[in-house]
Amino acid sequence: MEVKVAKTAGFCFGVKRAVEKAYEVAEKEQKDVYTYGPIIHNEEVVNDLAQKGVHVIETEEDLKKLQNGIVVIRSHGVPKKIYSLLEEKEIEYVDVTCPFVLKIHRIVERESKAGRHIVIIGNEAHPEVEGIRGWCEGESTVIKTKEQAEKFLESPPEKVCIVSQTTFNYKNFQELVEIINKKTRNGYIECEIYVDIDEDREILDYYISFEIKDDGRIYITEERLSRKNGNYSKNSYFSPF
Repeated sequence: MEVKVAKTAGFCFGVKRAVEKAYEVAEKEQKDVYTYGPIIHNEEVVNDLAQKGVHVIETEEDLKKLQNGIVVIRSHGVPKKIYSLLEEKEIEYVDVTCPFVLKIHRIVERESKAGRHIVIIGNEAHPEVEGIRGWCEGESTVIKTKEQAEKFLESPPEKVCIVSQTTFNYKNFQELVEIINKKTRNGYIECEIYVDIDEDREILDYYISFEIKDDGRIYITEERLSRKNGNYSKNSYFSPF
């Protein structure tokens, strides 16, 4: 029997990066190493890291009890208050939050400060969604089903910003956004595209804003594309146009 493995089989870019960093920290550091939540939903990897001395902190309360060591923040990301807690306790940490998730954190922080109600398409109990919600400065709503989307429209806020859990089913995301957009007159779409060619990684950021006029036509009000090196999450974007 011949077994073929797909070229894209294995961990996604963000998880692969986080797992590699966890092993690197475990080998290099002399102090105790912890991950805030399991580094990956893979029992074999988590157990292997445990054998190398990497412990899992499951809750914020457990984190508060920590006195020393180094904490690895996994690719799912964490709420803003976790960073504040680590800094308050002067505990060293390594942040391997997925760059795409970090982008969502920046968006919801910025847009909630601007007075927009944040709608997160995803699973409310998922750690990534919990992390995203923890960066909202105002009200937020998590929507996973058509029923929840319809209920949200019963008394919709005037200004809304929609983001999504990165692992949420794309088709379901489209369906939910279409429901919410029934009462939309203007808005914008912003997305990041990860490109990996022979280990040469780039992240493209595409933005387009629009307005629906009284004649029913959609008019583009702004469009831009930015790019940055994808090997380091804190690199800055520059704009080709």
